[in-house]
Amino acid sequence: LNVPPSKISVIYRGRDSINIKSTLQLSEFGFSADSDFVIVTTGRHEYQKAQVQLLKAINLVHKQGFKNIKLLILGREGNSSAEMKEFINQNKLEKDICLAGYRSDVPSVLSLCHLFAFPSYYEGLGGALIEAQAAGLPIICNDIEVLREVVVDGENAAFFNSSDEHTIAEKILFLYNNNELRIQYSKKSRINFEDKFELNNINRKMLQLYTKLCTQ
Repeated sequence: LNVPPSKISVIYRGRDSINIKSTLQLSEFGFSADSDFVIVTTGRHEYQKAQVQLLKAINLVHKQGFKNIKLLILGREGNSSAEMKEFINQNKLEKDICLAGYRSDVPSVLSLCHLFAFPSYYEGLGGALIEAQAAGLPIICNDIEVLREVVVDGENAAFFNSSDEHTIAEKILFLYNNNELRIQYSKKSRINFEDKFELNNINRKMLQLYTKLCTQ
């Protein structure tokens, strides 16, 4: 459009801060808080969200002997639900993968988990990643340009190729095996959220932008 960068202002989608002391327990989803490493993802069951690839990655890490790695999927059923359930049944993953459906308490659930995975093939921005950062979760996600606007590679996120479940499994184990790095990523997620996406900051930036425009 030949619009010079100096004329463009970017203000991201905002989210409320998450500071929750949850009364939920991982046992509600069939997992153990003492021994299980729980990966969480959110999104309706659709091709776009690529949850099937995440299921395949979990199956791969289990074959490598990491049986305590579990997966919790939050979101409504959709066109991929039947395929997902069939894969879980065929590979006997019923005790390792929980399709928890729609939840109205997503922030509370996020606070229970160890890692957020986001394998979507495409997104408008990736609001779920913003919410994961608000919850202070380390992140693994598909390497697409729009998600690089939301998280920071090597600081709070590790990228994979959603078309290749082996790369997803690799990043799962990368963070599973490095507790200190997960803690660093977790802290950086919260900082990145507060700097770029916290709703009060977003509202302030919008006010500043309109004030500037009105005075020109």
